[in-house]
Amino acid sequence: MVVKVPYSNAGQGVFIITNKRDLEKFMETPDYYEKYIIQSLVGSSKWIHQNDVADKKDYYHVGTRPNNRKEVFAMDLRIQVCGTDIGFQPLAIFGRRAALPLRDQLSDNDNSWAMLGTNLSHKKDHGQWATDTERLLVLDSNGWNQLGLTMDDLIDGYVQAILAHTAIDRLAQQLIKCNGGLDLTMFRELNNDAVLINEILI
Repeated sequence: MVVKVPYSNAGQGVFIITNKRDLEKFMETPDYYEKYIIQSLVGSSKWIHQNDVADKKDYYHVGTRPNNRKEVFAMDLRIQVCGTDIGFQPLAIFGRRAALPLRDQLSDNDNSWAMLGTNLSHKKDHGQWATDTERLLVLDSNGWNQLGLTMDDLIDGYVQAILAHTAIDRLAQQLIKCNGGLDLTMFRELNNDAVLINEILI
């Protein structure tokens, strides 16, 4: 499973739990917020077939096209859009892949984040942020071939990005009162996380 802190980004606050060691690491983290998101794990299709209790509708990573070593990497596609006077328009599209290829079998010793985490941002030892550009997939001829996508996939992703953008914007408008203040009553109905609310009010 995957446990997420809902209010984090850049890959922070995401815990992929595939074995006892991962669970212990998560349990050792301080309980800061009151709410978490729990998701089923999206891994390799071969992991699903090895799971006796797996649902036929379970999702899995199609991944990149196999390289010369027949390795397939988990990847995602990022589509950035902007709203203009004439409607939404695309800004940028790029892909990101995981650091390690997907294994056929997942063992307790495997680094699940390195196989499934695609975020490029990471913190260095001294606390500064850095970007792992080696895993960035630019949509030139080489990057496009690695992704193995079609034009229909791009259109589908573009529509999803616009729908998500619109939904967030409409919800944000409902949370703002006529005087420009935050409607805390409605916010608490949607997410009554006292720690988060205190952060917002501060």
